Amino acid sequence: MNDSILNQVINQYDVSASSIQSASAGIGLGIFNTIAAIAIAVLALSHLLRKGVDMVDSNLELIKLLIYLNVFYYLIVNYNSISGIFFSAVVEIGNLLGAKAVGVSTVTDINAQDIFHVGYLIAKNIWDTSVTFNLLKDFQMVMISVPIGMFVMYCFAVIGLELILVQIGSKIILAGGIFLLAFSGLTWTRDYAERYVHTFFHIGIKMIFIYILIGLGLGLSKTWIQNVPGTANIDAIIKYEIELALSAYIYYKLCLKLPDQAVSWLTGRMSLGFDTAADVKGAIKTVAAAPAAVAGAVAGIEGIGKAVSTATQVAKSSLATQGKPANALNTGVETIKTLGAAQKVEWDKKVDETKGGKLAKNILDAIPKPPKTRKKRTKKVVTKQ
Repeated sequence: MNDSILNQVINQYDVSASSIQSASAGIGLGIFNTIAAIAIAVLALSHLLRKGVDMVDSNLELIKLLIYLNVFYYLIVNYNSISGIFFSAVVEIGNLLGAKAVGVSTVTDINAQDIFHVGYLIAKNIWDTSVTFNLLKDFQMVMISVPIGMFVMYCFAVIGLELILVQIGSKIILAGGIFLLAFSGLTWTRDYAERYVHTFFHIGIKMIFIYILIGLGLGLSKTWIQNVPGTANIDAIIKYEIELALSAYIYYKLCLKLPDQAVSWLTGRMSLGFDTAADVKGAIKTVAAAPAAVAGAVAGIEGIGKAVSTATQVAKSSLATQGKPANALNTGVETIKTLGAAQKVEWDKKVDETKGGKLAKNILDAIPKPPKTRKKRTKKVVTKQ
């Protein structure tokens, strides 16, 4: 697969993140100088207004504040080198643990292009196997293989998309939020700067687990391509393809759910998410609609056949009651009449269930009905003679 376009897109976002980083760092540096001066002035003023302040304690408090401010000042000024070291360390740790999980001695860099390529190869292998069959004779095989191949491609595509979003999105979010470090000087805005530092660790933990799971899954999925059953038995091929779909779904769920769970459990905070799972659900529903539509069409055809057969039996019974011969013409005409009457009943039922039908029923129910008149009983007069 040609991934040059994808590389260009990733590189463009990296350049944009660098530009955002420079602008945000400049803004943050200006805000930091102002807030730091205010923080030192407030501390000095509070010491002057308090009586009996120990000079040693006040100096220690000032030193702690200056050290605290210098740490965040260093993070703002040297963010470029710090973020580079951080992301490189995260990628190396993730690749190393992923390789160890698979049992591979050599550590290779994991990228989204490899994920897309493996998913494409698995889907292509499924479709190539189906093409070897007679498309007209084994149409059922084709109807199963095509959705399964698309499903596998979607699973791997979303996993690769999740990796790209974490890589690019985390850089953009962290680069754009550098100015939050400038609010570390004041007590009532210090939480924003500390949360920004926490976000670094959240993203790092999530990226490490994503690299571990993707490395583990890629090592296993490459063997799926080699395990194609060497037989023309349709049942064996279908079983193999269903197992592939289930394996791809498990791989997809682990890569999307487990990293967020790891961040939540290890840090006690919500993880950075891009809602990729919600996007893939819509894609899976679209893919799954194909076999469902085929199944619905088959069921519809069988239902029509059953209705025609029942109507034919009713027509023959009706002709016998009328004393007419049950030839092909009479039976056909009577069958059509029976189907039309049944369809009219079904149509009237559907009309009654609509809003207009219910409204009409309510209107009829609201019309006052005339009172029932009771007939007077007349007594018969019996005359005695």
